[in-house]
Amino acid sequence: MWTHTQPPAPDLQGTGLCIGIAVARYHWHITGAMLQLAQQKLIHLGVAPEDIHVNFTPGAYELAS
Repeated sequence: MWTHTQPPAPDLQGTGLCIGIAVARYHWHITGAMLQLAQQKLIHLGVAPEDIHVNFTPGAYELAS
């Protein structure tokens, strides 16, 4: 039951989702580990492995602000 003192928990179900991940090849020791953890978490949430699409890009993993 939801009360005003606690927000409702999000429904984190990945079943039926198709996910795209862009991964930088630069700093692979960091971005590769991030990719592996992201894939593991998505599979744990119910996303099918064949629905996780990875594209590799050149460049750094930092995003411009």
